[in-house]
Amino acid sequence: MYGKCNFLILLLTVLEIVDCKYHELSRIGGGGRIDNFKYIVAILNHHTHKFCGGTPLSDNYILTARHCVCDIETLEPQQNAFYVKYGSTHFPSGKHINVADIHCNQEADVAIIKLQGSMEKSDDWGIPSLQTTPFDTSKNHSAMAVGWGTTKPGGTVTPDLKKLIFTIYSNETCHMPFLLCLGSEHGSICSGDSGSPIFSGGNVVGVNSFVMGRCGHSNEKHPDWVVDVSTVYPWIKSTAGLKG
Repeated sequence: MYGKCNFLILLLTVLEIVDCKYHELSRIGGGGRIDNFKYIVAILNHHTHKFCGGTPLSDNYILTARHCVCDIETLEPQQNAFYVKYGSTHFPSGKHINVADIHCNQEADVAIIKLQGSMEKSDDWGIPSLQTTPFDTSKNHSAMAVGWGTTKPGGTVTPDLKKLIFTIYSNETCHMPFLLCLGSEHGSICSGDSGSPIFSGGNVVGVNSFVMGRCGHSNEKHPDWVVDVSTVYPWIKSTAGLKG
């Protein structure tokens, strides 16, 4: 098993080799607009302009990337810094709800936010299915990423939710614990997209984590990396109290 220190050292080593930056989310580079999408929330910081995406697990738990809401070195939660907007694809619209607690996974780049109270029942948000069994990467499955991130390095955030179709590469191409890698000839994950969900086969299969190289471009040599939800599902289930 990879402990928190081993994973962090491995991640930072890879990033240093390719001379890229650890991107904190902002937008899908090269993607098209998507309306009436209810399986994403925005996670905002009270003190800075940085933000991430997240996935509703229930009416009071949100799945996101660990580096969005936890200290990158100590892995300690920073719950007093964040709040959540939900129920809208137009950023930063939506209903406001504060964060009560944050659970930081000690091995993979995922975290679970517990909200202060519950999100109001509405047709504007929903709870998607998660990938609970090992994801088969041998078949070059397509996947859809969504987010409000920038469309190019140094770009500005778009108010409209974007989507982009990717190919998930095989484990023979990507060798990183807890992670899937993917790419698209039309763009990539970009700054501001961290923590947002990746969908394939009707399930959330990944959580946006980091990019290699320039955002806006992704391929097998410089893929985008997402946490493989199936590898952390037991932790997600127990932490958020999910049934089934």
